[in-house]
Amino acid sequence: MFKFLHSLALVTTTAAQLTCPGSFNKISAWDFSARLNPGWNTGNTLDAMPTETSWGQQPLVNETFTNAKNRGFKGIRIPVTWADHFIANDANYTVDPAWLRRVYDSWLNPDATGFNRNETLAKFYRFWFQIGTKLGCKSSLLAFETINEPSGNTSKAEDGDFLNNLHANMVKAISDAGGFNKDRVVILCGLSDGYTTATQYLKLPPNMTNPWALTWHMYGPWSFTAAAFGDTIWGSDADNTDMYNNIHWGRTNFTNVPIIIGEFGIGTAMTETAARWKYYDFVVNSAYSSNTSVMLWDASSSFAPNTTQPYGDQTALDIIIHAAKGVHNALANSTENGNDPTYWSSSQLFQKLGSPIQDTNLPFLWNNKSITSISCSDGPCQPILRKGVDYQTNSQNITFTKDFMSSLFPSNAQSGLKANMVFHFDQDAADLRIPAYLWSKPSLAVTNVTITNATAQNDLWVPIKYAGMPQVAMATAQMINNTYLVNSWTQWSGPMIRGAATYGDDWSYNGTHVAVLASDLQQVIAAGVTTVFTFECYPRTGTGDNNAILTITPRE
Repeated sequence: MFKFLHSLALVTTTAAQLTCPGSFNKISAWDFSARLNPGWNTGNTLDAMPTETSWGQQPLVNETFTNAKNRGFKGIRIPVTWADHFIANDANYTVDPAWLRRVYDSWLNPDATGFNRNETLAKFYRFWFQIGTKLGCKSSLLAFETINEPSGNTSKAEDGDFLNNLHANMVKAISDAGGFNKDRVVILCGLSDGYTTATQYLKLPPNMTNPWALTWHMYGPWSFTAAAFGDTIWGSDADNTDMYNNIHWGRTNFTNVPIIIGEFGIGTAMTETAARWKYYDFVVNSAYSSNTSVMLWDASSSFAPNTTQPYGDQTALDIIIHAAKGVHNALANSTENGNDPTYWSSSQLFQKLGSPIQDTNLPFLWNNKSITSISCSDGPCQPILRKGVDYQTNSQNITFTKDFMSSLFPSNAQSGLKANMVFHFDQDAADLRIPAYLWSKPSLAVTNVTITNATAQNDLWVPIKYAGMPQVAMATAQMINNTYLVNSWTQWSGPMIRGAATYGDDWSYNGTHVAVLASDLQQVIAAGVTTVFTFECYPRTGTGDNNAILTITPRE
């Protein structure tokens, strides 16, 4: 397993102190980058502030890394915040020895636009000298990454030059520390970990002997990856072209440098499954075709022993692992036109309660792959479905027969999950997990709430009874004067986004409740207008028959 590390340095020289026993198996940055692909981030643990468990994750243990490795990840990136772990009032900026022992990767994020730069250089030199001393005898499978997402004015060369100084001082500090550090892989970045700023400003440290790689982070397009405005749509030709160009633009400008996309990822709570699968497959395959490695951003509790927070989409992990080998996976398909009045997806098999049973088509992107078998569990189905009896396939669809649908969704069935199917494919493609849901309209425990300025200071959580798939696709906030409470610009968007509030900023949900967050409650108070919050579940029919509605009235 590969591990690597990041932060800064200084211009002062400290005599080399570390001598290592044995030999160092030198590795090129190209080999290092290739062998860690795909990699995984231990997000929200050692980078939490002020300490490891402050953001609700479990402490990192050896089994966490073993589980990630067994899942198929080949490299580990361990972001760490050091700002709260220097010994107080120590002029030498000594890191707490207990914390230094605890970590293998680091970051402290200075803003390049305005602070005491000399002090920062001093602190970072001492900081990296201590890390270089502590870890200088580790094998070549450990790399150092200077700093995580250094902020600054991306249009100011001065800020880019300061970042170059930080890179140079880090390299000097680890070299001064001794050990094997002069030959260790180092990983450099541009302002905000962007590929365009690296192209604009990045200059290599003078006299550097270390093999090096470039890193940048990718979370775009933000409207989709964060479902910021109810945007559950991805995968059009335009989406693919834009993503391909972004990834290959970096390679075009750094043709002779290994590149690591050090962070990328999508939240599973608020993005649509098929669109998410298409995104991951295309991103990782595009990176593969440009000889670029990828590292998934994730909260580390996904692989903690006995975790209660497993990664929210196991199929997505399979897709990433297989795509990193250059496999174009078979994929569920979904709506790709934001102007469509409804949203369809084949990542679930849906049947509406009370609707006639019939042959049901699910469109798929086979990518020259063929189904070898479909297993089925947790429902009234055969362990292995029978081709020609339970389903048929053609070049664009899988069709579940009326008889199979009748057995899965009998007339006396209640809404909810009815079965879990797994599609197995040839040519080493990822398995696809396809659940089957019988659905009807969800309901809220209360539908009308009156708020005051005092009660608007806290989030409002309301119990919801899901009647099918327990996921909210989108929420809108429309005042009774027919204007939108937030994101008013969406009035000119397509029907699948129009009026959307932002997940995490305006609203939230879990397995038992939906929430209007305090920020929106306060906007309702400020507007003085009754506002209707509509929570739309999957499938997104566009007809309102899968919506739960909460009306909030302000009172002085």
